[in-house]
Amino acid sequence: MLSGVVTNRYTRGLFEVAKRNNALERVDQGLTLVSALLKANDGLKTMVEHPLISAEDKLKVISNILNDMANSSLLGRLKNLFKDPVHPLVLQFLGVLFSRNRSEYITAVAEEFHELVEAEKGRVRVDVETALPLSEQEQKELSQKLGAALGREVNAHMEVNPDLIAGYRFRLGNRVIDATVKGALAQFDERLLAGAAGKEGTL
Repeated sequence: MLSGVVTNRYTRGLFEVAKRNNALERVDQGLTLVSALLKANDGLKTMVEHPLISAEDKLKVISNILNDMANSSLLGRLKNLFKDPVHPLVLQFLGVLFSRNRSEYITAVAEEFHELVEAEKGRVRVDVETALPLSEQEQKELSQKLGAALGREVNAHMEVNPDLIAGYRFRLGNRVIDATVKGALAQFDERLLAGAAGKEGTL
């Protein structure tokens, strides 16, 4: 199980270095790219996290893959997202993780780093679960309302969850706001149970 303290320490350290070097955007893009590669390739992820493979060999494999991407047509399809696939700071950081047997933290650090960069730009990510699909206009209006309530630009990630019956569930970092029928029913059940337990205790 990953440690939130460890993730935060590495992320904050990298963020400060990247900020001093005016490289937040490029480091964010590079980390996102490496994380996406690991998520898409179980073999690569297993290799990177293997404790008996040296840090040098792991970094060499990652570097070779990125170089191959830069020389292939794949980069052409990614140019809008990744003008420069990886900033040198990203490779240096990966080397630190590999040498300390912290390879499994790459994706967690990438996600937290992205959130810090978004916050630096005045944006915040909100995960939104809805019982029914929303139209583009409804998504836009919901994002605007969330932005007005939070006082920041919102990057909303929508997901349909029919189990909610109706309404919305919002996740902002570690905070969850449940405005769904399912959530209301669950709270009602809890109050009923608490009331029944209280009555039994008076007998």
